[in-house]
Amino acid sequence: VGERARSQEPLYQAGKDPIQNLADETGETAHLIREFDSRILPVYEVFGERAIGVDYHVEKRERLVRHLHCTASGKALLSQLSTEDVDRAVDRHGLVKRTPNTIDDKETLLEELDTVAERGFAIADEEQMLGIRAVGVAVMRVDGTPAGAISVSGPTSRLKGSYLTEELPEMVTRATNVTEINLNRETG
Repeated sequence: VGERARSQEPLYQAGKDPIQNLADETGETAHLIREFDSRILPVYEVFGERAIGVDYHVEKRERLVRHLHCTASGKALLSQLSTEDVDRAVDRHGLVKRTPNTIDDKETLLEELDTVAERGFAIADEEQMLGIRAVGVAVMRVDGTPAGAISVSGPTSRLKGSYLTEELPEMVTRATNVTEINLNRETG
């Protein structure tokens, strides 16, 4: 039933091939998410040949506990919302501190979201799980609202330096652009 519902989701249809290509290109885990109840709802995940934490990713699908503020995809999505919408999400679920690196102060989060919006991508540096970094980019609808986000996550030993700050954001942005074209062609 879940697979059938997902297959009818426009974001899934638009993003499944770009997510597969992103996982193949990076060798890491590629994620396609959307927001549900101010939390992350995984739509599609693909594990590249070097992906780590596969069991963790599969297990987290069973429960909707992922907060937006501590993931790259979540921060990318939040960066495209109004301050009022961010405030509502924070007021609803709080800023749970998952690791010592998790942002747990609203003002710091808002500053981070401004930076994300300005540069076009988010980085999560061991904010949800120690040892894992991620890069995320919001998927935008033609009307300017976020439909979801795409991210790649992997170990800090591989996601570092210019690969983390330049090359990986470029790859995620390319996958996001293709997803947006597919999504807006279907719904536009």
